Amino acid sequence: MEISGSQLLERAEAMIPVLQERASEAEALRRIPDETISDLIEAGLIRATLPARFGGAEVDYRTAMEIVALIARGCGSTAWVFCNLASCTFKLALWPLQAQEEFWLSNPDSLF
Repeated sequence: MEISGSQLLERAEAMIPVLQERASEAEALRRIPDETISDLIEAGLIRATLPARFGGAEVDYRTAMEIVALIARGCGSTAWVFCNLASCTFKLALWPLQAQEEFWLSNPDSLF
């Protein structure tokens, strides 16, 4: 599934109302609801900074932070978690190919 940065931005914007509805649940749970993690994966947002060779969008860091800003309009906690996930994925993409393959080859949606 090839997806562009602009499509990811549209998908993040579309999630805002749902994230607003779940913000109090995230606060009560003191973590991101499982449904939200599933939605981030299903929307392809988890793969925003994933290298294209593993099925990711391989967006630049600016676009990744624009996605974070949109998510923050729905839920600040979700944006913080997503920012950490996207940043770690971005950093792992700089590691040697063998390390990347060990992490993503069997599941490109692995959370790092």
